[in-house]
Amino acid sequence: MSVREFQALLQGKEYRANDKKYFPLWLRRYAEWVKAERGRIPVTVESVTGFCRSLRDNQVPAWQRLQAVRAVEAY
Repeated sequence: MSVREFQALLQGKEYRANDKKYFPLWLRRYAEWVKAERGRIPVTVESVTGFCRSLRDNQVPAWQRLQAVRAVEAY
């Protein structure tokens, strides 16, 4: 599923408005980080951990890292 499809699907789910706004943005960043091809976004423990570590190394606050992981989890 692509980020666009995820965003459309997310609107019908029971998430907070803030999550519906930021989850697609985080998923897009994750997709760029893993170099997703043709709308297919691979999700593995190793790739999510690496993404989270890269956010930490770039001094992204913990609450935003958690939101990023929750976005990938919702995907």
